[in-house]
Amino acid sequence: MKTLLSFSGGLDSTYVLWKLLKTTDDEITAMNIDFRLSKVAIDIQVEHCGYQEIAGRDIVSWLKRNVRDFTYIEHKAYDTLPDEENVIYFIRRAIPWLNAAKYDRICVGLQYDETGIEVMAKDPGERRGVDRRKVMNNIFSEAKRGELWIPMETWREAKPHAVASLPKDLLDMVVTCVNPSIGQNGNITDCGSCFRCLYVEKIQHMLGNGMTPDNVLDWRINEGIKTGVWRGIRQVINGNLDPITIRYFDSRFKNERTWDV
Repeated sequence: MKTLLSFSGGLDSTYVLWKLLKTTDDEITAMNIDFRLSKVAIDIQVEHCGYQEIAGRDIVSWLKRNVRDFTYIEHKAYDTLPDEENVIYFIRRAIPWLNAAKYDRICVGLQYDETGIEVMAKDPGERRGVDRRKVMNNIFSEAKRGELWIPMETWREAKPHAVASLPKDLLDMVVTCVNPSIGQNGNITDCGSCFRCLYVEKIQHMLGNGMTPDNVLDWRINEGIKTGVWRGIRQVINGNLDPITIRYFDSRFKNERTWDV
């Protein structure tokens, strides 16, 4: 099986790549997409490309040394459509390669509970009720062969499973931060205060209190998103909050970073 995975150097795609290398015999190609040359890419895609490229190369080297060999390619995204989400771009771009039998399936590293959330759209009002899985399936309908696979959807896994399972050395290389920086030693440094950093810290806190990854995921889906903080995180993921509101939720979440589970 020839598998092409969209790999960003973030937590989800790193976990999927690590697990596929460990549990399958697939001939795997991990593709990092660089949006910096696109004139119409979403700003956050462009801003994170440099950090993800640095982290991605370190992660790839670690995996090749410690797990097994695979192919890594860096793709320059010249041809993105206006406001096109990176996952959607990857699927659209990979379909010709599937049709040409270069690969048998393509994979994206979305969490189990992210496949149904809203996708980015130019008009914020258009984002509501737009099912991400439906959009992906509609685009993939142009494929004449092959498979679109979302491993974490199949495994019913999300960030709690990645945090609990990844080796510490590998987890430390992953870029989860909204506002990362490069330290004097050349390593990526997380800010420690954005909603993504604090979400991972919350997961680690809950796991440290004896909860299993499944417990944490169920709590997030069934209970966590009912609180103001978690509603804020879900809204930020959906792109519905402005930067001022994001900072407000960051501050509130930071103040509650040690609440008991």
